[in-house]
Amino acid sequence: MQITCPYCGAPAEATRNPFQGAGLAVHSSLLKCSGCDRVVLDVDPRQLQPQPPRRGLWARMRASIRRFFA
Repeated sequence: MQITCPYCGAPAEATRNPFQGAGLAVHSSLLKCSGCDRVVLDVDPRQLQPQPPRRGLWARMRASIRRFFA
């Protein structure tokens, strides 16, 4: 599967976003176009799905104690 630029349709190169690991960026990869020299943020479909809220520490401890005594 060849990656193409969403603007001009030329071949694009997917690279890792250098700022993503430092907590400065949300997108994990960038698309560098060879035709129009644009850099586009590559949106991962998994990032668009809402994440369930994480339970707090006390709720997790309570659940583990209930499982232990059940």
